[in-house]
Amino acid sequence: WGSCWCIHTKRKQDEDIYRSKMFSFKALSLAMNAPTRTPTMSSFISAPRMTQIMSPFVNESSFGSRSIVPFRGFATNNAADNKQKDKDAKEKEKEKAKAAKEKELKKQKEEKDKEAAKKKKEREAEDKKKKDESEKKKKEKEREKKKQAEEKERQKKIADKERAVKQKERDALNAAAQKKKDLREKEKAEKAARPKRPLSAYLLFTTQNPNLVKNAKSVAERAKIFGQQWKTLSDAQKKPYVDESETKRIAYADVFKQYKASLPKKPQSAYNIFCASEMLNRPKDTPVTEFMKTVGARWKSLSGPEKKKFETASAATKTSEKKE
Repeated sequence: WGSCWCIHTKRKQDEDIYRSKMFSFKALSLAMNAPTRTPTMSSFISAPRMTQIMSPFVNESSFGSRSIVPFRGFATNNAADNKQKDKDAKEKEKEKAKAAKEKELKKQKEEKDKEAAKKKKEREAEDKKKKDESEKKKKEKEREKKKQAEEKERQKKIADKERAVKQKERDALNAAAQKKKDLREKEKAEKAARPKRPLSAYLLFTTQNPNLVKNAKSVAERAKIFGQQWKTLSDAQKKPYVDESETKRIAYADVFKQYKASLPKKPQSAYNIFCASEMLNRPKDTPVTEFMKTVGARWKSLSGPEKKKFETASAATKTSEKKE
């Protein structure tokens, strides 16, 4: 349709209100019997011709203030225009409110997302803290458990060591007790195997005359009575007891000599062997004690090679005792 031109009429009653009439450039061209073309300043028609053309559209009484301006939109009457303006204003307000609401909702959503992200981050930090504390407690528990196990092992080692020491002491005591027991049994066996010494004449008298002390109440009283009775006996009365005692003594000497020969010889020290060899040369008129002092002094004065032969003889006696 080409460009449109509007004629605006200014009313004196209300300077703020305009009434517009519009027509198309094609209608204007047809009225002018002119070809359709874009109008320019040189194509404007004269005022009388414009009056003739616009007379069906405008009021002639108010034509004095007419002017031709470019058309900027479809013209309407004032009430419709105001209604449309109110409607447009309301639509704009609605759009503006909607945009503000959307903006507010967007802002709230962003704040909620931000708050949710913050809470999530805090939860993650709290979970991490709890996890770290749990790991720390777990490690502390394991360390304490390990420490208790080490302490238990240490106490066990100490207890085992104490038990071993006590067992060793008990074994030593048992060994010593067994050794004493064996020694006592050995001494008892030796004593049982050793020939009994014969009684003296006085003891033969006491054993053969128990009636003399029949009324005695104590050992001391019996001994006193036997002593007095023995003193009152003459040599002829004592002779049977003396002869019997002498006979038994001679028999005992022979038996004891055989017994002693059957016993294993005890090892002798080098000094004892030296003393035995020196005793063979002791003068009969020299006391043993005085002679032993001389032997001790001579032993100290001996040189190493001289003592060596006595030490060799002592070692030989120890070897023979081990073999036996």
